[in-house]
Amino acid sequence: TFTGWVGQARTPLVITGSGAGAMSASIARSANIAVGESVFGPGPGMLAIGSVARIDSDPSSPSVTLRITPAFNLFSASWVVVRDSGQALVGELSQATSTVP
Repeated sequence: TFTGWVGQARTPLVITGSGAGAMSASIARSANIAVGESVFGPGPGMLAIGSVARIDSDPSSPSVTLRITPAFNLFSASWVVVRDSGQALVGELSQATSTVP
């Protein structure tokens, strides 16, 4: 679970992981979010993490559930680059793995 934003208005929301890369979020019906709008997460600038694939709604509820398709399939990644952002990270990595000198 993490915070993010959706759409051109950058409407804030809480995004929940559903497993296997699937994500969802609840938002007020009045936000008028449409299928295809971009979803952003925290990161350098605003990181586009996916798009709204489907909107589930119950007419009696004031909110809708956004079903979010990730922009990148983590299961297809063949390698990952870990960027050093300070000495604390280097210390933690050396305790977690034997591959760091």
